[in-house]
Amino acid sequence: TRATLSFGFRYYDLDESLSIYQSTVNGPGVGVTIANQPLAPDSAVSLFDRVYTRNQFFGGELGGRVEHDFGIVTLGFAPRVAIGDMRQSVTASGLTSGTDYPAMDIIVIDNGSVDPEVLALYERTRSRFAGFQAHVQAAPFNFSRAVNKGLALARGEAILLLNNDVEVLEPNWLREMVSCLDYPGTGIVGAKLLYPDRTIQHAGVIAGLGGLAGHWHIGKKADFPGPMGRLRVRQSFSIVTGACLLMTRACAATVGDFDEEIFPVAYNDVDFCLRAIALGFNVVWTPFASLVHHESASRGSDETPANIARFQRDKDNLRLRHRTDLFEDRAYSPWYDKIHSHPRLARLAALPKPRS
Repeated sequence: TRATLSFGFRYYDLDESLSIYQSTVNGPGVGVTIANQPLAPDSAVSLFDRVYTRNQFFGGELGGRVEHDFGIVTLGFAPRVAIGDMRQSVTASGLTSGTDYPAMDIIVIDNGSVDPEVLALYERTRSRFAGFQAHVQAAPFNFSRAVNKGLALARGEAILLLNNDVEVLEPNWLREMVSCLDYPGTGIVGAKLLYPDRTIQHAGVIAGLGGLAGHWHIGKKADFPGPMGRLRVRQSFSIVTGACLLMTRACAATVGDFDEEIFPVAYNDVDFCLRAIALGFNVVWTPFASLVHHESASRGSDETPANIARFQRDKDNLRLRHRTDLFEDRAYSPWYDKIHSHPRLARLAALPKPRS
């Protein structure tokens, strides 16, 4: 597989993935039964850890498959950047020497950096790293347009959108993400992203959360297991963040460009993922690719006064196109409310409808 990294539904089913699990009630709490032996939740998490270990999926056989044949990956970033962001992403602590991947290219889509240090960094990196290219052109911030430019330049069969404010933590993150494309029908793969204080920023995005789409379990500790240990295993979602999003060339070609007009800044990744699953592609998230995301460092916060009107338009457009106010995400329990990042049980007026 040749993969290209450019900046910027098969859903996890407990019965399917681990058929020996059966739900059972143990006193006031809910536990699991394995071979008719009740287990406490902590024991269940331990079993998940044994069954879903990194080594099972990475660098060896899985269900009869051999180790992945890793091809070229092109890494890219967007848009106008701060020198600190690029240093931590591209230099020794980041991609060029901090990522254990056999063959990489780097593409930077820059919407008009004038900082001499940034431009000098581009030149130094170009001289030391043969696969590096930087495209600097003054333009208003439009994340979708920058992504589309990166896609047009990408030469691989897989493409990774990566923000310039993402920091590498573990060297094998990219191998792990590319490996996930081996799951049948997978078009998109997302990573686990942490805030600088090492709490969770991204562990999948839930369509319909807050009437739009939102990250769940924000601010939990990095090793937080999630409900039934879900945040410790690979699984399917409807949406993953575009800050670090791997897609196949076939998915990109079928779904089409990021929408530069309707979603120039916010929710473009949500729109793309929802269009992808509507066309039959699966979206996979993996906790075994973990990075730090200095969120919105490139563009600034959506809550600044100058951006509030634009952000409101993006929200209105998302509800209009995808009816996220009514969306029932199959990656999210219908018994959870859609108000809080940390799910709470909801009082339902009627039993949930069957899911296809």
